Amino acid sequence: MGPKLDPKVESVIIAFSKDGWSYGQIVTKLKNQNITVSKSAVSKVIRNIGKHRRAKLQGLSSPKRNCQPKVLTPAIRRKIDLLTRAENPLSQREIARQVGVSRTTVQRVVRDLNKVIKRKTRVHRLLPRHLKNRKTNCRKFYERSLAGQRSEFVVTLDEALFGLHCCNGNRKICYVKKGEPIPENWVVNKDNFFKTFMVVAAISGRGRLPLIRVPKKVKVNANYCVAYVLRPYLETHLPSLYGTDISKLTVHHNAASSHTAKKTQAYAAEVENRLGVKIIKNSDIPVKSPDVSPLDFFGFGYLKRRIFRRRPKTMGGVWKLLQEEWSKIDQNLIDKTFASWKRRLRAVSRRHGAHIENIKNIHGRYQ
Repeated sequence: MGPKLDPKVESVIIAFSKDGWSYGQIVTKLKNQNITVSKSAVSKVIRNIGKHRRAKLQGLSSPKRNCQPKVLTPAIRRKIDLLTRAENPLSQREIARQVGVSRTTVQRVVRDLNKVIKRKTRVHRLLPRHLKNRKTNCRKFYERSLAGQRSEFVVTLDEALFGLHCCNGNRKICYVKKGEPIPENWVVNKDNFFKTFMVVAAISGRGRLPLIRVPKKVKVNANYCVAYVLRPYLETHLPSLYGTDISKLTVHHNAASSHTAKKTQAYAAEVENRLGVKIIKNSDIPVKSPDVSPLDFFGFGYLKRRIFRRRPKTMGGVWKLLQEEWSKIDQNLIDKTFASWKRRLRAVSRRHGAHIENIKNIHGRYQ
């Protein structure tokens, strides 16, 4: 809250406003008279913002202060420190109400305590068995399939939802002048997940594979996964990419039910006997691990960033854009992604299965 304005100054501001002066002109004029006010203060005076000004406008007496100012004691500081240590802290307004001080005082104490507000990373909650699985399987997959030059013969696939809400550049922030409201037509449309479609993507050490669009109202179970995802990739696209080296391939995917179903595993055994292609076993899949899945930490995020500013009108237009942007991924970008994948797997193993999203130097080289 700024300093209280003298009633004479408020009268001068109102007079200037009636003469058609802008906020900036009023501030400049008062500054020339050695009176310092902000545009926000000028705006509040003109619009009668504040309970004392509203009371005066209505011919009422000014409201009395509800409570006396509270002295900021060490005990209050300790209470605020304790309340801000919680994993899910209260809002500053609620902390101020509980302690019996103003929200500005809470803000000042937080600054004095050398604390800052940070956004928590959104991750899966990991139980002890998940940590053990991640530590073991990340190390095993790195050593068996990615170490050295083996990454050339690894394929990873995953699926994600896309729709019109991914496009048209609907930023969730905007800038307005102090004291002015956000225009009513400046809104972000709520995501409508009924107007989305699923896309399956795959990349390998030798390049990207074509995107596969899953039709609406199709249940993506083991039957669909084998017939329309694994067979096209493993028996059509990958043989044309690898030729006689097809038997050296290892396929990585997540623990989705369509990937771990008995029918999918039966097909995995059959295709390994026939083509030599190895699909990762259920027991070897790192669980709850988007941080070590290239299409999660790179692929789908890359596509959503690329189409964010584009303006398709139909779902067909979104699909066309996805194919266009996917075709721009070159081998150099894939090599960088696979190098990051290796570092991430090693990092998870060294952190005993813990999350690594908050490691700033994840793209740096681990010693």
